[in-house]
Amino acid sequence: MDPKQMLKLMVEFNQTMFDNFSQASKLFQSQFGQRIANFATGQANWMPSETFRATENWDKSFMEE
Repeated sequence: MDPKQMLKLMVEFNQTMFDNFSQASKLFQSQFGQRIANFATGQANWMPSETFRATENWDKSFMEE
């Protein structure tokens, strides 16, 4: 195999690996952050219902991005 072609394949493979890892990291962070937020607001019995709904809507707006 031509060294240039081999180098090109290696670079493409590394780019694909990086892209996949980046996407997986973003997914993990968003799910983990959502679980933490839901847990924290679920434990806040002192929070008025209007504040709770506003927090839920605010959280949903970040998920739409």
